[in-house]
Amino acid sequence: MNKPPPAASPTTAQAQLSAASEQLVEQFETAWREAAGCHFAFEPDVAAWSRQAPIAERQRLTLELIAVDLEFRWRYGRHPRRLEAYLARLLTWTRDTAPPELIVEAYRNELRWGGSPSRADYLARFPAQASGELAEALLQTEADLLVEGITATSMSTHRASIAGDPCEARSTHRASIAGDPCEARSTHRASIAGDPCEARSSRIRSPGIGTAAAPLCGEDFLLRRLIGVGGASRVYAAVQRSLDKLVAVKVLRRRWAQEPRFVAQLLAEARLAAQLDHPQIVGVHGVGLLPATRSGSGHAVTLPFLTMDFVHGPSLRDQLRCRFRRSPEEATRLIAELARIVHHVHRRGYFHGDISPGNVIMRTQGVVDGLEVRRTREGGEQPVLTDFGLSGPLGVAGKAIGGTPPFIAPEQLRGEPLTPAADIYSLASLWIALVSEHNVQPSLDLPNLIRQHRSAWGPATEMIQRCLYPDASKRYDNANTFAADMEQTTTR
Repeated sequence: MNKPPPAASPTTAQAQLSAASEQLVEQFETAWREAAGCHFAFEPDVAAWSRQAPIAERQRLTLELIAVDLEFRWRYGRHPRRLEAYLARLLTWTRDTAPPELIVEAYRNELRWGGSPSRADYLARFPAQASGELAEALLQTEADLLVEGITATSMSTHRASIAGDPCEARSTHRASIAGDPCEARSTHRASIAGDPCEARSSRIRSPGIGTAAAPLCGEDFLLRRLIGVGGASRVYAAVQRSLDKLVAVKVLRRRWAQEPRFVAQLLAEARLAAQLDHPQIVGVHGVGLLPATRSGSGHAVTLPFLTMDFVHGPSLRDQLRCRFRRSPEEATRLIAELARIVHHVHRRGYFHGDISPGNVIMRTQGVVDGLEVRRTREGGEQPVLTDFGLSGPLGVAGKAIGGTPPFIAPEQLRGEPLTPAADIYSLASLWIALVSEHNVQPSLDLPNLIRQHRSAWGPATEMIQRCLYPDASKRYDNANTFAADMEQTTTR
C-alpha cells in the first residue's frame, strides 16, 4: 500500500521556488483576477496548475496555489471550498499530514471573508495537528483580525461592494482601528508567505538598507489595494498620511526581503529612476522599510519598499487582455511617443531593459480614493513608462531573468552589453502586439508576421522590420531617429 507523502515542514512554503515555479504562481494569480472580474469565466484549477511544476517542487508550489485559490474563492464568493476538498483531490497530503500553516490560511480566509468558522471545529477536523501549535496559531489569527476591526459581517459587506474589481484590496476599517499605524492588512498567504500589509514594528533591519538610506517611515503609508504583482515584488496604491497624497508603493516580497541581491536591485532601481526627471516616466520619491512581521516559521523580517507616483489608468497589458487593438496609425503614434521617452533614458546613459505591455501605463484623468490624480493632456490618454528594475548603464550586460521574453532583444537574452538598439527592438515588438490579433509569444516569428501583413499594416512595417534584426548593428541606434521616421509615416 502506498504511504502518504510526509508532512510538510513549517518552512515548506518559505523554501525558495525556482523562477519557473514563481512564474506559475503569478500566472495563477492573474488567471484568478481575470476570472473574479467575470461571472461567466472558469476559475483556474489548482490540480492542473500544480502538475506543471517539477516533481521536486510540487508540494511547495501546490501549497502556494491552494493559498491563492482559498483567498479568491472566499473573497469573491466563488464556491468556497473546505480544505478537505483540496486534500481529497490533490492527494498531496492527507488530513493528518496537512501543513499547519495551510490549515491556518483556510481558517483565516473563512473568518475574514464572511464565513463563521469555529476554532474547535478546525481542531476536531485536524486532530493530528491539534496537539502542536495549531490551536495557538488559530487563536492568534482571531486576535489579528480583531485588532483590524474585522468581523464576518463587515467583510461580507465589503466583498459585495468590490465584486466587480478583482484587484481591490481589503477595507481598512479606519474608524475601528484609529491610531494603529498598520491599519491596512492583506490576508493573502498571510501564514504561508506573508504580506507587507501585516507589518508590525521591529528593530530588525533588511540587509542593504540602513537608516541613512531609508528616510521614509513605513508607518506613514496606508496600503489601500494591490495594483501590480511581479516576480520579486508587489505594488500597492497607498496614501501617504503626512501629505494626504496618493502614491504607489513597491514592496519586496517576504522571501526576497533578506536577500542582499534583491534589496540592492530595489535600491538601484530607485536611484536610477530618481535621475530620470520626465513627465512621462514614473517618478520615484524614496525608499524605506515597512515594520517587521513574523513569517510562518517564526522569523521576523522587514520589507524594503520604494514610493512612486501613482498613475491612474490601465496598462497596455490590461488593454490587450481585453482584446483592445489599435489601428496601425494609432500604434505608430503611440510607439513614436514612447520612443522619445526612451530616448530621454538613453541620453542619461541608461537602458530600460523591460519595455513591455505591463510596463506602459495609459494615464487618464480621474479621482482615486477621494484624491485627485495628475491629469493628462486635454482629450485623451498619455503613455507613462514605469518599472526600471532591469535597467542599467548602457554598455553593460542586461538582465534577462525577470523580463518579458517576447519583448527582450536577442543580445539581452545572451547576456551581452546593451545599446539603445535593445530597447528599440522592444518597442518594435510592442508595436506588433498592439496591432496584431496574435498574442506575441517567444515562439512567434515576428519578421515573418510582418511580411504576411505588410499591406494591411501600412508603411510603418518597414521601420518595424529594421528594428527586429537579430544583429543589433543593423537596427536603429537612436530612439529619436526611430520616432521621427515613425511619425513621418502617419503624415503621408
